[in-house]
Amino acid sequence: MRQIQLRRHVVAQDAHHEEKGSNMSAQLDLSHPGDGVAVSVSAVNTLLAGSSGSIVATILGRATPTGSYRWSYNTMLNGAIAGMVSACPACNDMPFWGAYVTGAGAGFLYFALRALINHLHVDDPLDAFAVHFGGGFSGMVSAPLLVTNGVILVGDVNSAEVFCWQLVGILVLIAWGVGFCSILFGSLKYFKILRVESCVEIHGMDLMKHGEPAYPAESWQEQQYWDHQVKQLVYSLSSTKIDEAVGGQTIFDSIATVDLGVNNNFRLTGMPPQMNFAHLALTDHFQKSLFSLENQQRVGLDFISRKY
Repeated sequence: MRQIQLRRHVVAQDAHHEEKGSNMSAQLDLSHPGDGVAVSVSAVNTLLAGSSGSIVATILGRATPTGSYRWSYNTMLNGAIAGMVSACPACNDMPFWGAYVTGAGAGFLYFALRALINHLHVDDPLDAFAVHFGGGFSGMVSAPLLVTNGVILVGDVNSAEVFCWQLVGILVLIAWGVGFCSILFGSLKYFKILRVESCVEIHGMDLMKHGEPAYPAESWQEQQYWDHQVKQLVYSLSSTKIDEAVGGQTIFDSIATVDLGVNNNFRLTGMPPQMNFAHLALTDHFQKSLFSLENQQRVGLDFISRKY
């Protein structure tokens, strides 16, 4: 079955405030001498790491085919979160330039891991693994190197020992995560409850499971920004396969022309009206018949080819 790209939910903006707040509140006190300085340094380093992470990730998205050679708002936000995550281990004890370098490394790792996850066809609509593993790995490696008494600025036996133990900690965390996730998801796959049906993936879990869209059109629709270019929706289903799939009843033509507003971040265009795929000319009868087949793999569906 052909791969269908699911659009990412944009929740990264709220995560920015969460990361800043968690790093600053880690001091737990403001009543003792030096507490205010530690909180201030933590805030500045967190912002610097987030800034460099977003810059690196955004440039990589614009300069590489993995990022479709375009400036992506989603990539920028996720790169910023990865950078802020990387600041967590030592945001209160790292020079400003060290925080910037750490965040840049996190932005690079985020982008590389996102490309790997997409290449392996692993479902991660939020890029959660790339953001948090990439940011966490960069932070744990950079902390013993770039802190004020670390390997680079001091270079003594104690700092080298801390760095080695940090590497051991990374390996332990990876082993723990891989082991338990293998048991969990392996069990779900064995009992055939790991994935939802294809029609649920296309419509979205919020609409199908909870009875309402995650982002109602009224909350984001701005008519003046809509792009009314005509898009073509080309299906790879031949008439024979359609007839075979639904018992001889032809539901739609092989090629349909629809008017869609593509959610291009840099042209301020809209998304499909009401988020409900009604423009795809897929009737309820066709969906129920097609996606209930045991041999779904034989029926391929090519979705919209979008031009940015």
